[in-house]
Amino acid sequence: MVLFLFALYGCDSNFGIESQPLPPDKLNYEGHWETTGMKLIITRDGMLSYEKVGDGRKTSVNGPIKNFEGDDIVVGVWILTTTFTVQEPPHQEDGQWVMVVDNTKLYKKLFKQEIKQTPPPAGIET
Repeated sequence: MVLFLFALYGCDSNFGIESQPLPPDKLNYEGHWETTGMKLIITRDGMLSYEKVGDGRKTSVNGPIKNFEGDDIVVGVWILTTTFTVQEPPHQEDGQWVMVVDNTKLYKKLFKQEIKQTPPPAGIET
């Protein structure tokens, strides 16, 4: 039932289900957080996408962030919710953003690091 509603939400936004932007004190949660076998995407407009793969199973949750309970993230609609327990909120360790969710350490993927710098053609100075 939960998966059906989240899928229904993804198909048509006319059901009165809307996400709310992240509160100002939670903006550092925004981003693509990953580690081996787990991915968590949190958008500034309050949507969450979660995927965990392991032990021959795949778990996915997609939906609006309903609210935060302390550092924990509650995702869902009406009474159909899932809570992601945040043991360590987003913070920097050695220049890398990390957070611990459901006892798993996630690393924030920085897209600027993915851009490959191509040297300019010979004879062109930058």
